[in-house]
Amino acid sequence: MKGRKFSVKLSMIGAMAKNRVIGKNGQLPWKIPKELAYFKKKTKGHVMIMGRKSYESIGKPLPQRESIVLSRQADLEFPGVRVFPSLKRAIDDLKLHGASYPLEEVFVTGGGEIYAQALPLADRIYLTVIDLIVDDGDAFFPEFDLNHWQMVSETPVPAQDSDPAYTFYVYDRKTDST
Repeated sequence: MKGRKFSVKLSMIGAMAKNRVIGKNGQLPWKIPKELAYFKKKTKGHVMIMGRKSYESIGKPLPQRESIVLSRQADLEFPGVRVFPSLKRAIDDLKLHGASYPLEEVFVTGGGEIYAQALPLADRIYLTVIDLIVDDGDAFFPEFDLNHWQMVSETPVPAQDSDPAYTFYVYDRKTDST
C-alpha cells in the first residue's frame, strides 16, 4: 500500500574469512556451493540492499529477490533495480512505498562499505566464517562488538572435498543496545 508506514527489520548477510576478508578484486575469494545455497535460501523472497560494486560483481538482479543498489553516482541506472544515494534513503523509501516483496526482513548483502554503514542500524547478522586466511583481500566485514549482540545460532560445517570448513552464525542485536 502506497504511503503506509512499514517497520523494516534490517539484517546483514555475508561470508568472511577468519581475517574478515569478504572480497578480492570484486569477487568472493572462494566458491562454496553450500554457503551460496544458504545465502539464496535466506534472501529468496526478500529485498536485498547492496553497493554498486557488489551488484556489478553479480551482474544482474537475482531471481525471486528485489535488488536495491547504493551508489553516489547520481545518474546510475540498472534495469529492474532501484538505485539510491544512501542506505538511509533506501530504507526511508521502503518504509514509505514498500517493495515487491514483504518487508519483514530486508537484507544488506555488501560490500564492506555498505556493511559498515548498515551495522549501527542492523537488527540481525547472518555471518558465515570461512576457515581460511585470505592474504590479499581488498574488502572486509566490519568489526562489531559482541557485547551488543547475542548469538542465536552457531552451525559448524566440516571441510568437504575441496571446500574448507566454515560456520554459520546468527546474531541478534541485544534489545538494550543501540
